[in-house]
Amino acid sequence: MPRPAVSIQTTSIHEPYCYELVRRVAGSLEQSGIRCDISLARQTWDRPAPVLDALALVTGTVDRQTQEIPAVIRVPGFHGRIRLTTNKREEAQKAIRHLLDRGHRAIAFFGRDGNLLGDGFREQAFLRQVPRAVHTGVFHCTAEPDDVRVTSRHIVAGGFTGVICTSDFLAMSLLHEASLLGRPVLDDLSVIGFSDIPEAGTTIPSLTTIRLPYSRLSNAVVQIVADILATGTSRIGNLSFRPELIIRRSTGLVVPGNAGRHAEERQA
Repeated sequence: MPRPAVSIQTTSIHEPYCYELVRRVAGSLEQSGIRCDISLARQTWDRPAPVLDALALVTGTVDRQTQEIPAVIRVPGFHGRIRLTTNKREEAQKAIRHLLDRGHRAIAFFGRDGNLLGDGFREQAFLRQVPRAVHTGVFHCTAEPDDVRVTSRHIVAGGFTGVICTSDFLAMSLLHEASLLGRPVLDDLSVIGFSDIPEAGTTIPSLTTIRLPYSRLSNAVVQIVADILATGTSRIGNLSFRPELIIRRSTGLVVPGNAGRHAEERQA
């Protein structure tokens, strides 16, 4: 007897957390005996098409009409719409407060190209949440490794003491470039990532990051899909999941006299 199958459409393969989310969900479904057909949807972040007769995995709300939807799951015979949402805003605010509480008054935002993945919204949200007295900078790059490296070097050389990144990979690039340029993390630079990929806990220093609830999301998807395949509907409706700020060693107190020291040395 053939295994039941569902289709997973992902709207992006460039953001690492999207890849990790689809990988975890598909893996959990496969372990439950449900086959997954994965494809790339022709859909943008800025103006996503309406999601009907599907499970939509929502990782952020841009405005009342537009949402970040990294994956859409379609189950044969299902009519309706179920949204599984993670609210990143509150944890992003915690990340900013975490840096402010440790004395950081020069904080940068580092994300992918805003024209590609909606970082323009996340940039605006970041700037609204930081007090006016704090010096801020916003840096974008493409997914090209050379562009990530060059942008990381600009940030490290810019005198910022705290950086919030939209992925763990960008954060790990910053850690690497800071080491090469002689800016020791902890006593001169603090870095926060996003996603909590397995490598985040093994970097030196280990990476402070915003962890997405991959396991809880995956378990909910399996339960909903199993219900639909068995009965044509689901006992579970829309659900909201909360990410978690995981504090590790890549964020520390600002050491008096260190902030901006390397930028001044380069200008001399």
